[in-house]
Amino acid sequence: MFPTAKPSPIQRDHYWTQAKHPEVERQMDQLVQHLQARLQTFFQPQDYCCIAITGGYGRGEGGIRIKAGKEALNNNLDLIWVVPEKRDIQTLQKRFKQQVSVVLSQHHDIDIDCYFIHEKHLKRLPCLVMLYDIVSGHRVIAGPQTYLKQLLNFEAKDILPSDMRNLMVNRATLLLLNRWLIMQFKRQYPQQTELPEPLLQRILKHTMKAIIGYGDALLFAQNDYHWSYVKKDQIMGGHLHFPVPLRNLYTQAIQYRFHPQNTRWQALGLENLRVETLDQWQQELLQYFATWHLDYENWRMQKTRDNWDFYIEDNLRHAISAENAYRGVILRKLKHFVRNQALTRQVSYRARLGLKVSEPASALSVIFPFVAYTEQTPAFVYEQLLISEACHTEQLIHRYLQCWGSYLDPALLSKMKQWQEKVV
Repeated sequence: MFPTAKPSPIQRDHYWTQAKHPEVERQMDQLVQHLQARLQTFFQPQDYCCIAITGGYGRGEGGIRIKAGKEALNNNLDLIWVVPEKRDIQTLQKRFKQQVSVVLSQHHDIDIDCYFIHEKHLKRLPCLVMLYDIVSGHRVIAGPQTYLKQLLNFEAKDILPSDMRNLMVNRATLLLLNRWLIMQFKRQYPQQTELPEPLLQRILKHTMKAIIGYGDALLFAQNDYHWSYVKKDQIMGGHLHFPVPLRNLYTQAIQYRFHPQNTRWQALGLENLRVETLDQWQQELLQYFATWHLDYENWRMQKTRDNWDFYIEDNLRHAISAENAYRGVILRKLKHFVRNQALTRQVSYRARLGLKVSEPASALSVIFPFVAYTEQTPAFVYEQLLISEACHTEQLIHRYLQCWGSYLDPALLSKMKQWQEKVV
């Protein structure tokens, strides 16, 4: 079923996982061989410029987990597929899902996610965090080995500060999703004090991602961001600019990514894993990181605010001229200016212009602090989320997550509908 003769031999001068566990390395070698074989069987070289493994395994820092008493692959397998100009992305996506990802995911018990992008589009993009991480840590499995490094000659200093902020908010939103999931569980199972294992693991995984997202942004603001999780952990551990509790949180989250079973929950401030404890933990983490989020935004916009009072106005006005010297930014703003309606009377004319040139991720990032951190919610937030000011906390979080899913994670919408009916 899975031929292995055709693929080029896998180099043995690298590892896929941070732990370098022989059995897990063998599992990954086999997965990649099967992946290469099916790509050669169902696709032609004209269908791609390059296909590469990215994420943790592309960096050589993949995680492992214990399954049935044995070590196994832990993280999803992430790929980037650069599409030639004359090839249709949707056709390739559909064929890849049917012939490759579904079959291999079931056989190897690992999710396979592939990001498809046209070469001409990739050449115009500014340096996003994702692109810097990809070019710095990837393994080409089809196409020229040096393709991505030649096309994306980025350094950490080239990353858009706004994109790092958006990534931080993207990860922090997982804490809101956790709060919402716990609300659904309490409503559906009011007598239970312990979360079922699958839901517990989902919440813990979301939390670790959020902590890393906050920490990455703070390192970036100190000019210390790095693509390697191991290197970032070392930098954070010795960074005297940050307090010990923050550094410990970050280290524990990184270690969780490498080996979840080794996580010490007491080091994260958890006395136990009961429902109420986990719920309180999510709220405490949001309040703890609110100050650090504000510090990052002060650095990014060169402000000295100590609260969120004028954040929306300042942020949107700043968006007009910010980062215009970076590659591709002005073109992106022009595209958004044409597409966005930005109908609002809650902010000044200049702020409305800033909203009009902003992509959805940035617009949601403006709203996030008032859903996650503050007790006062400006009328602008209700207006943009299309929700009544009389709504309660769960409704506000639910609506924000719906918008977040619509623009950034469409698969979340169907999952939320399922979870409202049965969260586990």
